[in-house]
Amino acid sequence: MASQKDNYEPPFVVALDVGSSSIRAMVFDSDGRQIEGLQTEVEHHTKTTHDGGAVFDADAIAQRTIECVAALQEKKAFRHCRKRVAAVGCSMFMHSLVGTDRAGHACTPLYTWSDTRSRDTLAGSRLDRKAIHQRTGCPLHTSYPLAKLLWLRREQSGLFRRAHCWLSMGDYLYLQLFGRPTLSLSMASGSGLLDFRKLQWDATLLRTVGIREGQLGELVDCDDASNGPRGKFRRALGCLAGVPWFPAMGDAVCSNIGSDCVDDSRFALNLGTSGAMRSMFRRVPSGIPDGLFCYRVDRQRLLLGGAISNCGNLRRWLLHTMQLGRRAEMDSALARMSPDSHGLTMLPFLAGERAPLWPNDATGAILGLRSATTPSDIARAGCDAVCYQLTMIHERLTYALPRAKKIVVSGGGSSTDWWMQMMADTMNTPVQLSLVKEASSRGAALLALEALGIHGTTTSKSGKTYGPNAHRGQVYRRALQRYKELCDQWSKQ
Repeated sequence: MASQKDNYEPPFVVALDVGSSSIRAMVFDSDGRQIEGLQTEVEHHTKTTHDGGAVFDADAIAQRTIECVAALQEKKAFRHCRKRVAAVGCSMFMHSLVGTDRAGHACTPLYTWSDTRSRDTLAGSRLDRKAIHQRTGCPLHTSYPLAKLLWLRREQSGLFRRAHCWLSMGDYLYLQLFGRPTLSLSMASGSGLLDFRKLQWDATLLRTVGIREGQLGELVDCDDASNGPRGKFRRALGCLAGVPWFPAMGDAVCSNIGSDCVDDSRFALNLGTSGAMRSMFRRVPSGIPDGLFCYRVDRQRLLLGGAISNCGNLRRWLLHTMQLGRRAEMDSALARMSPDSHGLTMLPFLAGERAPLWPNDATGAILGLRSATTPSDIARAGCDAVCYQLTMIHERLTYALPRAKKIVVSGGGSSTDWWMQMMADTMNTPVQLSLVKEASSRGAALLALEALGIHGTTTSKSGKTYGPNAHRGQVYRRALQRYKELCDQWSKQ
């Protein structure tokens, strides 16, 4: 982040970051520097059910997005830059699905990636999983809209027939604002329905789920802007009603770009509520490695990686369930423990799991409990397991993209010093902290600047680098092998 003493370079762009727990609006200058004091945030919450449901109200998210934009413009500091705002960029959470009626209004809940109610439908499916993975870049998993459409058609047929179109939150938001459901290749490639090589909807899969191409969002390039919001939104959007809004881009893509991980020389590791490791590259692969996804950034760039469902959410659960006091107290206690001294192996699948095994019915487990086991032992085993899960992704990424020699890490989990050292030790690769607090927002801003033909010269500042320790690495990798064996046993049940 730039300091107040810096001279910000116009033109400016507003970055919207519509995440799974909050919506943020920020302002960046033409060099990709966040302007201090110009940030607003509105929280929202997922509605969950005991059968695995996880949904939002799409109209509520759209309304909160507008409120967030309006609140940004009410800030006194915004008056000094409002006339020099040239565009709006948007980072959007991926893999969402909402049905709309003929009038364009939501007629279903907005289903999120963490909704697992399609698991039984997938278990009974005869679809060719490998072929689908290679055509779409997406494993056949409950997190993707493809699975939810199969489930809705089978289990919620009345609701399925009532929907005229099926959109993601990104194209639904733009439909409400501009009357046009524009869908970037980035967002479309996270649906499980796009042939990521041909850059068109997969006709075979559309027939399988029982929908037509015209029922999906309008595929556009990332520089295809929407202009002129509908009358009822113009006042709320203020000066932003008169500038181009570029299509919503997937938060995975934006996070990489915002962390300056824009080629295959480095991997971006994000440790938030969930976690992910990804790398950008330009050549279309002949095949996708097992256990990884491959999404589009645009027509030229791609994103290869894997996401896990349990990271910061698991650490919060451990903190409260093990009753270890405050977060700082827990981390202090865990930092004092020797590598693998607890002797436990934990499958941390409290919220299901994704990469690299992509199970549709994962639950957690702990092996090795003894009468001497302490709450701290269990908490450390859980944090270790997250690292092992990410290491399994790293191994696949390194095999596919061997040029990468560094991992750049961002997100709330990066503030835990001993955990970052463990990542470096286990993966045997230097881990460098990114000082970008909001990588997805910065990525949306940089993509908007790129669409305007402006390529900023400022790179993000880097923090501490953790070098791998050979001795600790050997201990962790022995524990990793034990973890892999437990995963194999679990997957065969």
